[in-house]
Amino acid sequence: ADVIGARFHFAGGEDLEVTYNEEYRRRAVRVMRAANPTIVFTHPPMDYLVDHEETSRLVRNAAFIGPVPNYDCGTPTTPTARIPHLYYANAIGGHDIFGRPLPLSCAVDISAVLETKTRMLACHASQREWLRVIMQCDEYLDLMRKSAANDGRRAGVAHAEGFIQHRGEGHPQDNVLKELL
Repeated sequence: ADVIGARFHFAGGEDLEVTYNEEYRRRAVRVMRAANPTIVFTHPPMDYLVDHEETSRLVRNAAFIGPVPNYDCGTPTTPTARIPHLYYANAIGGHDIFGRPLPLSCAVDISAVLETKTRMLACHASQREWLRVIMQCDEYLDLMRKSAANDGRRAGVAHAEGFIQHRGEGHPQDNVLKELL
């Protein structure tokens, strides 16, 4: 957040321990209401770690119930103005847990900002050792660049990030990300 001058919101939870339960639902709604976003990005519903999937569920739920005035998230908050556009990031490797490619709704050319993204990810150095042991990847920054190049090939550009728009009942149906970018 500091690298790009953004505000950081945190619902709590330790790596590998996020679960879908009442406390995390309330925390996620509090963050959603504090941010009052028009666009939300989260993990894909099927990812290589269950806590990523649980995060996806929590964010999806918070996006939908953020504007519900009678939902008590445990502290007085103002409901969001709307259900935001919800997008799932492409899974690592570009496929779901069964090896199928994800059905991307759009891809954003990040070639011009790849170095900024690299600086941002480098701030998340705690992941390096974990990825080195579990995924035999000693350089998580290289893993990100490889993923961006793979999404870029699919989109016909050097580097991209692919997204899947959530289009469930009640969610916005227009692809605002594609329109904006």
